[in-house]
Amino acid sequence: MAQSAPASIVLSVTGTIATTSKAAVRMPHAGTIRSITTAVTTAPTGAALVCDVNVAGTTVFTTQANRPSIAISGFSDNSGDVEAGTFAAGDVISVDVDQVGSSVAGANLSVLVTYDMVPADSGDNVYDIATLRGTHPGGVQA
Repeated sequence: MAQSAPASIVLSVTGTIATTSKAAVRMPHAGTIRSITTAVTTAPTGAALVCDVNVAGTTVFTTQANRPSIAISGFSDNSGDVEAGTFAAGDVISVDVDQVGSSVAGANLSVLVTYDMVPADSGDNVYDIATLRGTHPGGVQA
């Protein structure tokens, strides 16, 4: 089976970020998350800004230290290893803000999720046996 090119989605939180800030998207196909990159237009100060990414409500970071963390006065970060990033068609990928800057929270968060899409079909001509025997409605008559 041919490997598909990586795809990506962006989840955004506009305005001042709070620990109640969330964004989510329902995925139309299955896949595996490769990497996560975060960025803000206003840097957090006083403390780092920390996000968590979830698939169907469960974190993709079993090692919490791998969560994206934008440093004090920083504008972006790449996550550590994504350990549980497999998702099915229809699963919701969401981002939760776990910590904001204590002096300036940070603003306009974008989370880029890069993933490998699982092809829905291998491209092979696959038929069930009922279709081939002609016993399935619309099946081939031998």
